[in-house]
Amino acid sequence: MGFSFLIARCGGLSKQDQELIEAAWQGRTADVKALIAAGADVDVMATGFPLRIAAFSGRAKTVEALLEAGADLHLGDDAALQTAKRRGHLEVVKILEDRINGKEKPLQPTGPHPT
Repeated sequence: MGFSFLIARCGGLSKQDQELIEAAWQGRTADVKALIAAGADVDVMATGFPLRIAAFSGRAKTVEALLEAGADLHLGDDAALQTAKRRGHLEVVKILEDRINGKEKPLQPTGPHPT
């Protein structure tokens, strides 16, 4: 039984949200950004699962993309940070701790600017 099958079995998730979770799991950062831009819920029904699963799998660039898109790193009692610590993903731990401590990287513009 694959991860995609398990995601599909979660009730109430839109196809976009399922795709977002899978892209976060696999570290497909460009897909994560595109799905969020297309309307996927960055926190998937207030679970924080995309951020948590990206942290679990050590996907630092994906974690950054989710945070830049507004993912709530405090959902589930800082589950993403605790997961990254348990799994030994030090780069992800640093990204999350820096965000918690207000040392996050400045947001980069992602689209056209009004003139």
